[in-house]
Amino acid sequence: MSSPGPKHKYVLVTGANSGLGFATCSRLIDEHLSDRLSHEHLTLVITTRSVRKSEETIQRLRRRLQTHTDTSPQADSINSRLSFHAENLELTSLLSVYECAQRLCDAIPKLDVAILNAGIGGWIGNNWPLAWWRTATDLVQAVTWPPFKLAPAGLVTDPQLPESITVSRGSGEPILGKLFCANVFGHYVLVHQLLPLLRSIKLQSPGRIVWISSIEACQSHFDINDLQGVRTLSPYESSKRLTDILVLTSNLPSCRDTVASYLSLPSTPQRTSVSEGEGMPSAREQAKVDLTSPPTIHVAQPGICATSVFPLPLILKLCMLASVYIARFLGSPWHNVSAYLGATAPIWLACVDQETLQKEDRRRALWGSTINRLGTKTEARRTDVEGWGQRGQANEKWWGGTGSAGGRKRGTTDATAEDIERFEELGRQCWEEMEKLRTSWDEIIKDYIA
Repeated sequence: MSSPGPKHKYVLVTGANSGLGFATCSRLIDEHLSDRLSHEHLTLVITTRSVRKSEETIQRLRRRLQTHTDTSPQADSINSRLSFHAENLELTSLLSVYECAQRLCDAIPKLDVAILNAGIGGWIGNNWPLAWWRTATDLVQAVTWPPFKLAPAGLVTDPQLPESITVSRGSGEPILGKLFCANVFGHYVLVHQLLPLLRSIKLQSPGRIVWISSIEACQSHFDINDLQGVRTLSPYESSKRLTDILVLTSNLPSCRDTVASYLSLPSTPQRTSVSEGEGMPSAREQAKVDLTSPPTIHVAQPGICATSVFPLPLILKLCMLASVYIARFLGSPWHNVSAYLGATAPIWLACVDQETLQKEDRRRALWGSTINRLGTKTEARRTDVEGWGQRGQANEKWWGGTGSAGGRKRGTTDATAEDIERFEELGRQCWEEMEKLRTSWDEIIKDYIA
């Protein structure tokens, strides 16, 4: 593989085969090819849970690429500006996470952006009487922050290590919350293992990590004493609230040392890359050239989209779709309906120029995909996060309206200085707990992957 220059960009999207993940890939292709004068090459790195899903996803993305070549007299030029690389990844298996990271460090020389989209919802149904009542009496709030989805407590992953290894150690391995691992910890470990690639980017334009969160995550959903969300009846929302807390406090002084430890090169053994060309340094060696360029961490939420993350029978899916359109018509800025429009905020964070990103996200914000009533204009805007506000500034007035369709949950007030102080302290605790967990699993699993 030849040395990547400034004209070659590598973007990773996890969970790329459906919903927001596939829409994000489609938007990346469209954004990349929208500048017909550019000669930059994009390698889109996708992960799914199987070879079959990866092959099907790439076929669908190539069909999207074909729509560009069919309407352009420069078809050959367009095809030469885009390539795909696929990997299998099961986020609830840490062995799969480590192995995927090793393969990527072998296969590509750098990583400009990692969009951490994959995850699971874990719901098992709805409280239908409550759902119908709340939708009939408070539609916009009900279809933005639904209080009627049902999920079980106590979901944990399958054992992480083969039984022979567990037995030889003489004790059982620690449990991992299933949704915590799928939605947060699996990605958390993956990013750390990919730092040789993410830190191979020039200082003036460092790598970017874009987490995908949810507007549904509220303060009441998360308890620091149940970090993995094993005891809660809202494990999905708990995992997304934890995502918000980690990202929004990632560049604060109180978290600096812990975050610096996380963003340092991994100590877990990795194979030396042999695919980067004779005489070309490995990604790990490249990273050592400039250790002052850690990636920056950001977070986005797609608003409300009609995706398969919560499966419904056809008639109920149509009812949900109608209610989402009505909510948008009533003025809600978050009801994008389609995943393609929901990808607005993640794409903005991935593609906006570095100067603008530094200015707009200096105080970290949860960037949401907004849309107007007619669905003709979308943009990324800051979301109100309970305890943090829009960007960690006390008493900052909300940009939306004050009614039920004003864009934030009823009863939410502007964050005070005391609220933000408590949020920052919670962030410090979460970062410390996450690093303890990561380093402990590094120790547990290192013998198997060495």
